[in-house]
Amino acid sequence: MSGVSDSLCIWLRRGGCEPSEWLATREAVERRRDDPEFKQRVYRIIEEDTKLLERLAK
Repeated sequence: MSGVSDSLCIWLRRGGCEPSEWLATREAVERRRDDPEFKQRVYRIIEEDTKLLERLAK
């Protein structure tokens, strides 16, 4: 299990998720991580947020 997966399990445990739900959640996160379209959306959101924060800081 990677560090990210370990962190995810800790987060799920704190959130009250049942162990049976952990594997499905971990697999969904890993699929998203490998999805180029999802990565593009994340980078676009980060870029938009950065621009907004820069405007607000002025």
